[in-house]
Amino acid sequence: MSELRIPENAEIAIAVSGGGDSLALTLLAHEWSKKIIAVTVDHNLREGSAAEARQVGVWLKKYKIKHKILTNRKPVPQSGMMDYARKIRYGLMLEYCWKNKIKYLLTAHNMEDQGETFLMRLERGSGVDGLAAIPAVSETSGVKIIRPLLDFRREELRKYLKRKKQKWIEDPTNKNTKYKRNRLRKLLEASGENSGILLNRLAETAISMRRTKGALETWTGKEIAENFRGNAFLHRHFCQLPEEIGLRILKNILVSLGEKKDAPRFASLMPLYREILAGTLKGRTLAGCKIALKKGKICFSRESGGGKVSATPSRRSLLGKV
Repeated sequence: MSELRIPENAEIAIAVSGGGDSLALTLLAHEWSKKIIAVTVDHNLREGSAAEARQVGVWLKKYKIKHKILTNRKPVPQSGMMDYARKIRYGLMLEYCWKNKIKYLLTAHNMEDQGETFLMRLERGSGVDGLAAIPAVSETSGVKIIRPLLDFRREELRKYLKRKKQKWIEDPTNKNTKYKRNRLRKLLEASGENSGILLNRLAETAISMRRTKGALETWTGKEIAENFRGNAFLHRHFCQLPEEIGLRILKNILVSLGEKKDAPRFASLMPLYREILAGTLKGRTLAGCKIALKKGKICFSRESGGGKVSATPSRRSLLGKV
């Protein structure tokens, strides 16, 4: 794990559910560092989850690994269970890291997770950003989330646990085909001997998309830093840029200056982009902003205040919203 550039004396939190992937990650991390704490989130979504969380602590105690259970106390929704569970899980773990000044959180995403995520986003019609799938490293409010197992298969991780004679928990939710991820998992498994080749190809494509995303973000940031002044972008220069860069510029400016939490969808952004290129934009509102063409410039202002934005947003604030 030294190649992940984690300082040797740093405290590390490990997300461990008790499943084969996360238990393998915890034991592997323990071989590299003794300053780890395993964190189990009891989502409180099904009967027996509290007992399973305690069982994880019993297993880890024999390795002398610190263990903390974080329990969800919020009401359970009637739909969107998978997304809800993910938000609860990361919310509780990040809050724990912030409170305890832990800067590194390891999760057990593996090659199958990468492949499933890629296929889910492909099915949704995602572009480059979505198909970049799961990054090896990301950061949220000062906590680096590191995924060191993206090049490993689930089978390899379970073989490691069997060699150590370590049991694990099989979450019955992972076999429920009402969830899209599980249906795609079945699809990948059905490819039999070719599943390994397919997963490698999906992972390679996701990595390629991530490189492409990085290049596009860099180009977009450069254009914004050099050509966005006060509250306007030069219309003639904008029209000469490739479509992808133009769309990203619009999205980043709207997210940074507007009052909406989420970026505008492509279906909303494209009509605005086309009107700008055609020079027919008279005035439009989107993502909490007003946009208009005035004297050869694309002008932006906040919708609620109606006033112009007096200063250029920083490059960091714009790119941080991508």
